[in-house]
Amino acid sequence: ALETGDSAALEGQFLALEQEGKPFSLKVRVEGKNLILRLRGAAGAAIGGTDKFRILWAEDISEEDDTLASLRRDRESAQQQLDFIQTALDLHPLPVWLRDSTADLIWVNKAYGLMLNCDPMAIRENQVEIAISQKGQGRSPKEMARDALSEGKPQTHRTHIIVGGKRRWVELSETPVPGTSKSM
Repeated sequence: ALETGDSAALEGQFLALEQEGKPFSLKVRVEGKNLILRLRGAAGAAIGGTDKFRILWAEDISEEDDTLASLRRDRESAQQQLDFIQTALDLHPLPVWLRDSTADLIWVNKAYGLMLNCDPMAIRENQVEIAISQKGQGRSPKEMARDALSEGKPQTHRTHIIVGGKRRWVELSETPVPGTSKSM
């Protein structure tokens, strides 16, 4: 026997199949057992259309359903961890950013956005880089990131940057993330 709500749903679906020929697919639970079935119903007719019939298929999807539930829990847990890391890095007073394997910005924290007076999403979409002083032999942060990725070691550069209209002396660092093709 199916669980009460599932029995009622099946009855409604099968009635629609009988009266309107409307096919259905329904996930149901067997009462008192750890068994989940996918029920499918369809109308058919013999060649020539003389005999009409209704077909009901039952497929045990218990293992598939358990796997999907486990994947949903894992995804939820990963999302919670990601949200925590995002919040923690947004609280950090210094700019932090992540780049992909081509050295494009894929994430920035709020401090990066505040420093450039720009929304973090717009920064990613428009690839807004930290502007460094053009005096001396300075490389752009993106060039540093490319070098860090190709050499597999951090690249640092002391330079002046403009923050809120004021010139500041900073040390920029682009560090490859081990085991990935990304940098920060």
